[in-house]
Amino acid sequence: MNDRFEGTWLGGQDGLDAAARMECGICWTVYDPALGDPGAKIAAGTPFSALPEHWHCPSCDAPREKFMVLDAAGPRSAERAVVDVEAQVRARVLALENAFRQRDPRMRELPVYNGLLRVEAVGARRDGDRVACVLVSPWFMNIVVLPLDPARAPVLAEGSKRTLRFPSGDYEAIAGRIDGVGLFESVSLFSPVFEFGDQAAARATAQSAADGLFEAPASRQAPAVVAAAAEAPRAIGRRELLFGRGA
Repeated sequence: MNDRFEGTWLGGQDGLDAAARMECGICWTVYDPALGDPGAKIAAGTPFSALPEHWHCPSCDAPREKFMVLDAAGPRSAERAVVDVEAQVRARVLALENAFRQRDPRMRELPVYNGLLRVEAVGARRDGDRVACVLVSPWFMNIVVLPLDPARAPVLAEGSKRTLRFPSGDYEAIAGRIDGVGLFESVSLFSPVFEFGDQAAARATAQSAADGLFEAPASRQAPAVVAAAAEAPRAIGRRELLFGRGA
């Protein structure tokens, strides 16, 4: 690796603090050693100077040399804080997608596999200290919740259940773990997913469900996630998977 970084710092990596956060000079994506890069299987606690030679910006693919020390002071600090969080959300979602794409080849021979679909995280957003999305795959569609910072994940046994609260209601989620992501929790919407004839139909339903998750229910018997999903081009046909989850 080039021993000098571009941008305003232009310093040698020998003097780089192990805890220093680095910002991409192209897209403002921040590399935080406390978080690592789950999408690239970089463990939390890895200093920027210890990243492998092939590591690139997870958002724009810029090389390491394009990163500079992040200065939290100055007029762009608020913008940078927003970009920092957005970058963390993107990194977590990309890691989630990549982890399940790696499972895809093992699932293709199973009778639950719908070859018309592919792995895609839909409607991802930050919700406090967690990230929520609806994950579409050829063998399931689930609400998936994962900690924004994997180093601060709750201590949960794989397979354990707990209730997650959203504006639309309370949902029973099952804890799981997967390489490159760590802990995640999921709420089943469809399994299998033969109701969907193409990715667009699955994506539309997933987006409606993701949006509805954050809407207060009009009725305590029908959480908003159900009502929103029912308006998708291919309405959910197995609503019993959703009814009754609201508080």
